[in-house]
Amino acid sequence: DTFLIKRGKWFKRIFRKIGGWPLATGNFFRKLFKKPVKQRPPAHHQIKLRNLTRFYFKEKLSQGLSDLLDHYYKAINQTTLLVWQIDEQIDHVIDNFIGEEKDISLAVEVSQRVPDSLAMLEKCKEEMKALAHDILQKQAEQFEDAYYKVGTFELSNRQFNAAKTAKLHYKINQGYLSKTKAWNNTVIILSDDWEIDAELYGMIYKGLESFHKNTTIVERRLKKNVQAEIDKIYDELSQYKQELEKHSDADDKDLKALLETQREKVNRQLEDKLVAQASEVILSQDLPSLINSIEASLKLEMKQLEERRAIVKGVKYDEPTRSSSLHYISPRELINFESWPRFQAAIKSCKVEITAKINDLQQELFQLSQIAAFNIESAMSLIGEDDKKNKPYDVAIEGIDRTINKTQALSEHLEAIRNTVNKDLYISLQKLNSSLEQFTDNENIYEIRVRIAKAKAIERSKRLKDEWARRFRNIVPIVWGLIKNNYNKGNNLVQGLFKKYGLSKQTTAISTEIADFLAEAQLAVERLPFVYQRLFKSIPLQDSNLFEGRKTELNELNNAYNNFMKGRFAATVITGEKGTGVTTLLNFFSKELSTSCEMIRLDSKRSLESSDDLLAFFSESLGKKFDNVDKLVAHLNAGSKKVLILENLQKHYLKRVNGFEALIILAEIISLTSKHVFWVTTCTIYAWSYLDKTIRLSEHFGYQIAMNEFEDEIITKIITKRHQVSGYNLQFEPATNHLNSKKFKKLGEKERQEQLHKEYFNDLNKIVKSNIGLALVYWLRSTKEVSDNTIHIASLKDLDFGFMSSLPLDKLHALTYLLLHDGLSEEEFCKCLNKSLVRCRAILYPLFEDGILVENNGYYLINPLLYRQTVALLKSKNIIH
Repeated sequence: DTFLIKRGKWFKRIFRKIGGWPLATGNFFRKLFKKPVKQRPPAHHQIKLRNLTRFYFKEKLSQGLSDLLDHYYKAINQTTLLVWQIDEQIDHVIDNFIGEEKDISLAVEVSQRVPDSLAMLEKCKEEMKALAHDILQKQAEQFEDAYYKVGTFELSNRQFNAAKTAKLHYKINQGYLSKTKAWNNTVIILSDDWEIDAELYGMIYKGLESFHKNTTIVERRLKKNVQAEIDKIYDELSQYKQELEKHSDADDKDLKALLETQREKVNRQLEDKLVAQASEVILSQDLPSLINSIEASLKLEMKQLEERRAIVKGVKYDEPTRSSSLHYISPRELINFESWPRFQAAIKSCKVEITAKINDLQQELFQLSQIAAFNIESAMSLIGEDDKKNKPYDVAIEGIDRTINKTQALSEHLEAIRNTVNKDLYISLQKLNSSLEQFTDNENIYEIRVRIAKAKAIERSKRLKDEWARRFRNIVPIVWGLIKNNYNKGNNLVQGLFKKYGLSKQTTAISTEIADFLAEAQLAVERLPFVYQRLFKSIPLQDSNLFEGRKTELNELNNAYNNFMKGRFAATVITGEKGTGVTTLLNFFSKELSTSCEMIRLDSKRSLESSDDLLAFFSESLGKKFDNVDKLVAHLNAGSKKVLILENLQKHYLKRVNGFEALIILAEIISLTSKHVFWVTTCTIYAWSYLDKTIRLSEHFGYQIAMNEFEDEIITKIITKRHQVSGYNLQFEPATNHLNSKKFKKLGEKERQEQLHKEYFNDLNKIVKSNIGLALVYWLRSTKEVSDNTIHIASLKDLDFGFMSSLPLDKLHALTYLLLHDGLSEEEFCKCLNKSLVRCRAILYPLFEDGILVENNGYYLINPLLYRQTVALLKSKNIIH
């Protein structure tokens, strides 16, 4: 007891004794008179048991148990750190294995540390049980001691009232929350730190996996495909040499006959067949796309990185961490800041180098036949000449030997390509991996964060400066724009009046520049590298890597098929402009169903207008003679369910009286076979609109899938992705208005290219409007030249197709027929117009000569470069809708 308690107890005893004097005096007299003595009542005190119990067994016990949190979290974090160290050792072993080091085995103690860590956790559980028991025992003892004292001056009940207990409860609760939050911060930091390492190493190993997978493919393609073609050329040349050696003693007549035979073989077998075939094989290997797939796999891994991770500088995982110490980073931003741009530059450089070496390989390949032919001709020219120094046989043999040596040099070029992939690209990948490993160190992360913050601050200040400068500069242009706009309005009004009264001269002929642009379209494309032509060739896709968009349409088509399999009417028509990817969509749909049911795919190349034409078409396509519609229907309904894809409905009619018979009968066949055949048809959107308004064709189809317009970014992405696969650099050439712009001249080269890139794709999207085929055609035609592994793209701003508006009415109607039928022959065109061949040719030939039409296998079609302008013109004349 304290001094005050001791004094208090002394006074308490004194007062109790004094308080007992009256009873003692009374008992004295009771004893004298022999009466019963009264007992003094015992001292008592009031115990508020509920408050007391709550205080010790709810609040104080919780407060004591909360101290076990430190013990718990330390044990968990120590075990986690141990497993993390084992994970790091595994990464080290993998690094050694990749680096071909000898020591690639885990130490024995590493495998034993996991059971030891689990045993440590079990021990921790027992320790926590013992500690909890001690805490409970201590509270019980304190409760018992207080139980006997409470209610006295030694221990007041007021200390355990509800208000004070609630206050203590709040304090304990806040302390618990603060401690758990601090420990949770430590756990989050430990988890994020480990997960950053796991994600980065996952990205490293994914890149190495993709590298080895694709380099193996490159090795196999070069060795199995390309080298095999070179070996064929080598064998062919060796055969020429052997034939010459057999006739080393032949006279001039026999030698000349032999050389003539070999020259013919060089032209026919070597140049036209083996060299051309080898060149095609080289380009078909598509090596840049394999390199691009490595970049794509790493980019996909980088996209899967978490955007927000917590780190702490100098963190200790055996103690709680304050929230104010936490810092959050974005691993993706860290990689994008330095590592990824350098790797992308290396990838691009590798693709450009490979493309350049493939071009060199091709050039030397094409020279083989020229060398052989030239030397054979030189040998032939010596026959009959009295030249003692040069003998025809020796010249021929030496020429063949040089050609064979050149062929052997081609193998060295293949080895150079392999080295570029296996060494240069691997070095770039290793540099990326090294930089990723640096991000596993928090100190490096802090340093890079500071650099990123500085770069952002500089960029922000630059943007603010540019923004204020832009606003200031815009004051004058706004005023000038108002003046210029009002002037243009007045000028247009005057010019309109001049045109109205015939005072101005109208330009009705196609301009020379446009004529040259249209006429040289094919020549411009042929000047491009083959790999570039192949990438941008407007043909249906089979490779899903270049497929973009159209997921909604593909889902609708699959939904229609599923309903057909459930027994519902699901005949489907897909409508869209020519070039919007209808055939590509069907290719991927067919690929998905290729193993689940019978697939029939038909496409008419000529226009059908009668029932006989339709039956002949099905007879030829299905390989069975059909005399009438009933036999055709019976054939289609026979057997199991099947999918029949019929492309180009616009070819199943002619826009004339009685020209719809084939299409009407086809609609009837679709209805009669809809239970057993899933009909998928395609039609150009303008022909469909016409047919639906004339014969209500849509009533015969359960599903109509429109190839909707997608965002402008999709076209940009499609073009950019194909260009990136090529590995060429890109240079946009300025238009005339750019060369006359002072503002454009003040820009740096990088800013100029960014502006030209943006303007080009803005112009392109305005023209093509989601038409992928048109976009590819315009892109190829926009290529100005190829120099130093760079594709130069000309601007679209200088093109003026205003001459289209001056076409006479008969030519507009001709374009309408060609648009609605997607091309017509002269005979079909005559039927549609119901005019003589001479009069029809008078319409078609001028359009063809001006480049507005193109001819393909006897069919006239609208020039793809003028397709959009033709559609816009016919819509403006209210001819099509």
